[in-house]
Amino acid sequence: MIHPSKASLELHARAALAFKTALAQLSAVRIRNMQINTAGHTSGIDILAEIDVYCHSHQLACKVLASDTPHEIETALDDLNRNTPAVEGQVMPVLIAPLFSPASQLLCAKNHAGYIDLTGNARLMIDQVFLAKHAIPHRTASRAAARSKRGTKRDAAEGTVPRMPPAGVAMHHTASAHGD
Repeated sequence: MIHPSKASLELHARAALAFKTALAQLSAVRIRNMQINTAGHTSGIDILAEIDVYCHSHQLACKVLASDTPHEIETALDDLNRNTPAVEGQVMPVLIAPLFSPASQLLCAKNHAGYIDLTGNARLMIDQVFLAKHAIPHRTASRAAARSKRGTKRDAAEGTVPRMPPAGVAMHHTASAHGD
């Protein structure tokens, strides 16, 4: 028997939480049962969820991936298709990874698979319910904040930081084409 590494167990725990969080955002969805496979198998279903959507039963068969390479996505989808149990209702494959690039998101959509990543991106189509969520990367916001701080420091060093007007006085600044 293969024993999962600590990193693998942590990834699966974070994936299960991201999965539950994504489903919780859909008021029409109720999780009836959720089984998480932590046995360390490299094939098979990592998370199997029985859900109700407007009182109709559905199955979500999830595979947790370490990365979003096209090869890994295709292998996981083949694996899910081979290992999906024969149950009543629709079975939807869902892939969960730390991050899905736009190209990987498109690959999942083309294969009618849902995806959830640990940064907050998700796409699920279950019956008449659709979730599409695109998270703004944190590093973009951090870069903008850093640029803003650099600009403020540079302006202060050059003595170009405008002073605050007295209370009740409106301040307007217009720049001329000559850089004044």
